[in-house]
Amino acid sequence: NTTVTLMDENPKVCGGGSNRFVSVAGYILTESGDPIDNATVLTDIPGTPNIQTNADGQFMFPALEKGYSYMMTVEKNDDYKEGISTIDLVYIKRHILRIERFDSPYEWIAADANASESVTTFDIAQLRRLILRLDDELADSDSWKFIDKSHVFDIADNPWSAPIPEYIMSENLQEDKMSLEFVGVKVGDVDQSYFLDAGQARDFAGDYVLQAQDKTFEAGTEVQAVLNAKAQSVLGAQFTLSYDPSVLTYTGISSGVITEEHLGLNRLDEGIITVSWDNYSGEELSGRLSDASTQRQ
Repeated sequence: NTTVTLMDENPKVCGGGSNRFVSVAGYILTESGDPIDNATVLTDIPGTPNIQTNADGQFMFPALEKGYSYMMTVEKNDDYKEGISTIDLVYIKRHILRIERFDSPYEWIAADANASESVTTFDIAQLRRLILRLDDELADSDSWKFIDKSHVFDIADNPWSAPIPEYIMSENLQEDKMSLEFVGVKVGDVDQSYFLDAGQARDFAGDYVLQAQDKTFEAGTEVQAVLNAKAQSVLGAQFTLSYDPSVLTYTGISSGVITEEHLGLNRLDEGIITVSWDNYSGEELSGRLSDASTQRQ
């Protein structure tokens, strides 16, 4: 007699093995309910495959072994600059100066660009470097943070008064869990504009016109390009100045409310100067904003 033993490599359907496994699923959304896709959900159990969220922000582990405790975390480090603009700096500065305080703990977390568990002008400085394209990423923080939605913030104006769980723990898993939820926070994106469609406005009231006078000049002479603005209440401005670097050389900036701290000067060889300027008070501005000096080669 010959005995042949067959074994199915799928333990879920072999010898009642389906009772050994459970499913875990959930969603990853922003505070306002926008689904976050292409986020990676991980467990701390070696050999468990990582799962990507779909377009609805949903993830699912279809077969986790019973009896284990699983800690789930989320990662997503796409473009750090996405969703961050000068208006975020305005909101952060107005919060710091107590002109208009944040009303959600997730806004505090978004504003904490240097992961210091506080919101200060150092966060503004780091975010401005991203906006001006001086940096491609934040030195001390990931692009996103993901927090267990069930976490309760005990103190409204200090979300770090207790540890913030950037994980979900399932102890001694014995049955399916299908409704886990993470809240995703894009660091720096205080106004949650990450999910605005391309070209969609942020409630702007119209165009803010800057003017500069045409000038004719000879080689070797220094020329000042004076930026003037019409009288208007404005919270901030973000734009790019361009020139022909084969003809002009940037030599500096003087006068006006826009200073060198508001400029990105790392692309002068391309004839590009990025500008991010904020006016937290929203007071009316008019006249001379800055004098940019160049020299004709």
